[in-house]
Amino acid sequence: MANFSIISDEGFALDQFFPAPFPEVPDGESTSTRLVYTIGIRKVVVTGTGLNTGAGTISEIELVEADGTTVVAEFTGLNLAQFVFDDALANPAYTIRDIFDLFLVGDDAIFGNDNNNELVAGFGNDTIDGGEGFDDLIYLAESNLMNRPNGITVEFTSEGTGTVRANGLNEIDTFTGIEAVHGTQFDDHFIGHDGFQRFRGFGGNDTFDGGAGDDEVDYRNDARESGIGVDVDLSKVGADGFVTVSWFNGDVDKLKNIEFLRGTRHNDHLIGDSLNNRLRGDSGNDTLNGGLGSDTLDGGEGNDVMIGGIGGGFGEDLFEGSAGDDTIHGGKVGADDDPDANWNVLNYHNAAGFTGITVTFGATSRAGTVQKTGGGGGIDTFHAIDAVFGTDGADMFIGGSGASNQRFVGYAGDDVFDGTLGINEVDYRQEGRSTNLTSGLTIDLVAGEVTDVFGDTDTLIKIERVRGTDLADTIIGNELNNRLRGAGGDDTLSGGRGNDTLDGGDGNDVLVGGSNVGSGEEEDLFVGSAGNDTIHGGEIGADDNPDLNWNVLNYSNLGFTGIVVTFGSTARSGTVKKTGNGGGTDTFFAIDAVFGTDGADTFIGGSGAGNQRFIGYAGNDIFNGTLGINEVDYRADARAVGLQTGLTIDLTKGQVRDATGNLDTLIAIERIRGTDNADTIIGDGLNNRLRGENGNDTLSGGAGNDTLDGGTSVDVVAYAGSRLNYAVTTNGTDQVAIIDNRAGDGQDTVLGVEFFDFAEGRFTLDQLLASPTVQVTKSVTLDPGVVSVTASGKSNLNITGNALDNTIKGNVGKNTIKGGEGDDTISGGSGSDKLYGGVGRDIFVFDANKPSKSKNLDTIYDYKAADDAIWLDNKYMPKLGKGSEVNPGKLNKKFFMIGDKAKDQNDYLVYSKKTKTLYYDADGSGSKKAIEIFKFSKDVSKELKYTEFFIL
Repeated sequence: MANFSIISDEGFALDQFFPAPFPEVPDGESTSTRLVYTIGIRKVVVTGTGLNTGAGTISEIELVEADGTTVVAEFTGLNLAQFVFDDALANPAYTIRDIFDLFLVGDDAIFGNDNNNELVAGFGNDTIDGGEGFDDLIYLAESNLMNRPNGITVEFTSEGTGTVRANGLNEIDTFTGIEAVHGTQFDDHFIGHDGFQRFRGFGGNDTFDGGAGDDEVDYRNDARESGIGVDVDLSKVGADGFVTVSWFNGDVDKLKNIEFLRGTRHNDHLIGDSLNNRLRGDSGNDTLNGGLGSDTLDGGEGNDVMIGGIGGGFGEDLFEGSAGDDTIHGGKVGADDDPDANWNVLNYHNAAGFTGITVTFGATSRAGTVQKTGGGGGIDTFHAIDAVFGTDGADMFIGGSGASNQRFVGYAGDDVFDGTLGINEVDYRQEGRSTNLTSGLTIDLVAGEVTDVFGDTDTLIKIERVRGTDLADTIIGNELNNRLRGAGGDDTLSGGRGNDTLDGGDGNDVLVGGSNVGSGEEEDLFVGSAGNDTIHGGEIGADDNPDLNWNVLNYSNLGFTGIVVTFGSTARSGTVKKTGNGGGTDTFFAIDAVFGTDGADTFIGGSGAGNQRFIGYAGNDIFNGTLGINEVDYRADARAVGLQTGLTIDLTKGQVRDATGNLDTLIAIERIRGTDNADTIIGDGLNNRLRGENGNDTLSGGAGNDTLDGGTSVDVVAYAGSRLNYAVTTNGTDQVAIIDNRAGDGQDTVLGVEFFDFAEGRFTLDQLLASPTVQVTKSVTLDPGVVSVTASGKSNLNITGNALDNTIKGNVGKNTIKGGEGDDTISGGSGSDKLYGGVGRDIFVFDANKPSKSKNLDTIYDYKAADDAIWLDNKYMPKLGKGSEVNPGKLNKKFFMIGDKAKDQNDYLVYSKKTKTLYYDADGSGSKKAIEIFKFSKDVSKELKYTEFFIL
């Protein structure tokens, strides 16, 4: 059994052993048992017997260094006739691979080293160990002299380990430490396993099934090329579960569970699927389309077109820049794409030979050009790209005026970052990770120059955003709205002026907001992360409005399982104890609001003078406002989960089912901000401030001197008492002061509210500011400021409304009620009344007593179906459905008919054209008698429909 082993620690290629031309004769030091051939600075040493005769037998062949003793690689255990060796090296028809196959004809053992090796399996049942590194196992002979008669079946049984069966032959090779297998010119079958495997099929009808893990089919140098590239679409899966690849020569390959593709040296067309693909075009003018998923596209040399997929979810695409004039389309941005996380990246750092690039973003968002120098050069045009990685030369990055953010990574070289236009970020993380960095950087955006990790000088012009290294950085902001991130290390970040975001990352960081923070409308956001951090929100300016310019400390989306926030006796100061994800305890100063985690958080207000705001997000959170003035804000909570319905927040009960379905506990909380939907917010006995925000909200302050702010949309403020018990004033805008004269509801300030509910019903602002309900016992025409009137006593009265939208209720007498102008609501009371709506859209209400022809039958004299409506009380006509004065119910179409009597059991409401009377029939076509409700002065059968009726 022959063995082949690579001994040295260097990588090994086959032609190192037997380069062409091979020396015709050995050196002078050769003997009958040892022949030495010089090849460059190395030697090939042949060991055997009878070698001086030319007819000897070879047992061992070594490739050694110039010292003659250090072995690079060796064949051992040979039983090779000397003339076979001589003929193989002298015959130009034999390739390097043929020679290896010739020497390894039995059951051989082949050993690689820890570098990247190419190992050739000969005939026989071989055992191959590639060692560490990326190793190729080769079965393709480069001439027909040693070619196999059939294909092979390659099966990985685990990562790097498997077998190769020679089809049609009793030959099985076993391998370990192998990452790539090269097939034959025949029909090969490749089966992958977990991890990464690369397959090269060459000729024949090959089948590739990658199995689990990421697997690559590599068509480089494929013998079928002949100037024609390959067309592979991984998204087109046939009924058999395979992707079909047809070649010009009639060969058909089948691909399954393949994530990575590498094209030919010609013009290829490669299309990915929904997985995270890696597509490489190699040479030629290639077209690569990644499809969905987070893809890597590398066109190689040539003028290539690279197209990414949708960046939705956490997907992002990486495009490798190379020589040629390439066109790069990052793809569409999905609805859930986060431009701060899902960057489409254009990378020039891995490209060989470039001495520098000039990146210019344009006026169109995320689009521009890259001019490349050295390494074949060219100009690339890109679209939908968020970040560009530079070379190790002197690069120029120029931001554009588009709406999206732009990120730059410079690497080595004296780079210039010009952020005059747009929002631009310089990222030093990758730069720091690419070298053995021992200390962090000082990045001063005011000074505008940075000595980078390579010792080069970068110039930063009007840059808003910076990301530091994984070590201890000092980052200083300028007058712009900066976002400064420290990554790892014990960082010191100082925002300076502007509305800044400071994120220290892991480590014990110091975060400092700008001086005179509150000037204008400035505020800073501090991101809480692992470690024991110290946060200074900055000073408060004289014109600071603490209700607008909040300094926020945010712990959401950082992997913590919960926090305990404790404000102290000093205004706006306290501590945050974090659990999970590294934990730690932060100390903060001049902070107004704290955002929690998705776990169970506890927020404890302090006794300092400043107001404190809390946002809990998910989890069963506790908000303890026993000390200080505290607000719980549910806006961000609801937005984070896309809540489509509002919340019910009742401070008298002290528990709230939040937007995520968790149960929050609220203790002595004074202030609430609702969601963007229709919320119901109820105050308690404290002086509450309740804000509805967006949505049609209902607010009720309860006892205390409350501030009720409906926000946008159509909102309602609700009071339990009669309108008569409240004094109402206004400042001339939409702000209203409502004072409870009974000393129950306190003195409230109401703004942004369209409707006001009292015991009598709903009022508009105009109605509320008009005189309240008037009680009358005699006939009357309402004064101009009176909105509502209620008659009492038994007299037969004449009541006439005014130009406002009146609400008029009669007594038990036979009244004549006329609404006059306006949209009036008229209820005759218990007597048989005459009702006139007058001008406007009027409502006639039956709600006073049971229907009765003799005691309670009203007549409507001017009903107009186009304008008017009839409201019926469910209390007296339960079969009609349910509703209320606030939200009257619509009548079911089946319940109404026009005719002399009910035709079926659902005909509860019947209008008789003959008697011009509306009846209520409790059992429809049953035996019970229908009861009269309203008479009409004229026949309305042609205009009266079920849509005219509403149920109270």
